[in-house]
Amino acid sequence: MIEEKVKSGIDKFYFFMKLSGYFWLVALCGGIILGIGPAWFAIVDKCLQACWEHRDISFRCAWHDLKKFFKYGNIISVGYLLLSLFIFFSLVTSSQLSGIVFLMIDFILAALLLLLFYSFLLVPVIFGYFDISLGNTVKLSLILFFYQWKSTGAWLLFCGMMVWLNIKMPAFILFISSGASAMFMAKFGERLLTELEKKQAGNGSSVRL
Repeated sequence: MIEEKVKSGIDKFYFFMKLSGYFWLVALCGGIILGIGPAWFAIVDKCLQACWEHRDISFRCAWHDLKKFFKYGNIISVGYLLLSLFIFFSLVTSSQLSGIVFLMIDFILAALLLLLFYSFLLVPVIFGYFDISLGNTVKLSLILFFYQWKSTGAWLLFCGMMVWLNIKMPAFILFISSGASAMFMAKFGERLLTELEKKQAGNGSSVRL
């Protein structure tokens, strides 16, 4: 029993390493700037398909996945980046002003940044789960942030843990972080979407946007 658990742990750790390597390979194929978005879409898709089976991750598919997710991956990553930069600089400007009104504005802007980051991470999961347009995928990802506060809290806890690990062990950024984050978001998103479907089915309706 102990040997099986140890082997399972090692296999999962290797899966994270291989998936993280695949992320950076796809990103490099896209020249980093135009590769990050498609790479995130690609590894989340691998998590949804592979289910801990590292043999299903083939580095030879990197170029194919870059082309497959190039359009939507960059629409999402570039769009979210530009919007996030605008909100961030607005937050920097607002934080230099004093007063309760500006303090409230700071809080709202910080919450918006958090919401955008959550949505960016979740979009590929919804995109692979439902056959809906990219616009509706983005809408649903934003709505799900407010769907269950318990789930949102779990996501925040995971993000905090990943930040702490990356600060303590910078090598995690290259070898573990992207793979572990993709698997967490895949499982996290699947559970949320399954619960949403069940709730809609219980109400006698379907998921519509």
